[in-house]
Amino acid sequence: MLIQKKSTVDGALIGIWHIVETENQLLSLFQQPERWTQQMAAITHPGKRCEKLAVRALLNELTGKEKSIDYHPNGQPYLSDQSFNISISHTKNYACIILHPTQKVGIDIEAKTPRAAQIQQRFLSPDEYLLANQTSGFVVPLLLWTAKEALYKLISDPALDFANHIQVTDIKLNEQIITASIKAINQPFTLFFTIDPDFVLTYVCATIETTIAQNHV
Repeated sequence: MLIQKKSTVDGALIGIWHIVETENQLLSLFQQPERWTQQMAAITHPGKRCEKLAVRALLNELTGKEKSIDYHPNGQPYLSDQSFNISISHTKNYACIILHPTQKVGIDIEAKTPRAAQIQQRFLSPDEYLLANQTSGFVVPLLLWTAKEALYKLISDPALDFANHIQVTDIKLNEQIITASIKAINQPFTLFFTIDPDFVLTYVCATIETTIAQNHV
């Protein structure tokens, strides 16, 4: 079920879906459920099937229409009618979408667990590690992970390395803002986040002013 639909100050539209329905209940939300049954045939995992249907149902709720999602070779989603730029994320029992008519977007939602904190040295630089551990608990490392995921989706370059190319420079917990940079792109990025009892969600909207270099070193 839709639990959040909001417009942001930068002109994006964000929706969050709590996946509590069965597959049949999700299918009943579409005008032509048989079309989606055919598309689900290649997905064997029941949870993945529900995630895919929930994302499509959420997109319908946000736009008021049944739109088609396609994917670039690098995995980046796009709308077939090109009406919005789109980014998608899902985690245990939740799915989310961000849409923007002109700016590029990236979003990530993660279940509120300590997993990111347990592997933080794999994706954080030494400076980021100090930033992440100024406060106790696992939430800040998790937020840094979501920030890097959102920026990775924004750029959609599989050569980006989380630890070396995407750098979080500051996090303001009270203001729910993260600032970051990407190596070889000469502009700062501002990300916004939400901390929920079940998940954390981080998103970014941006106009990319420069083209990322092919060589990120």
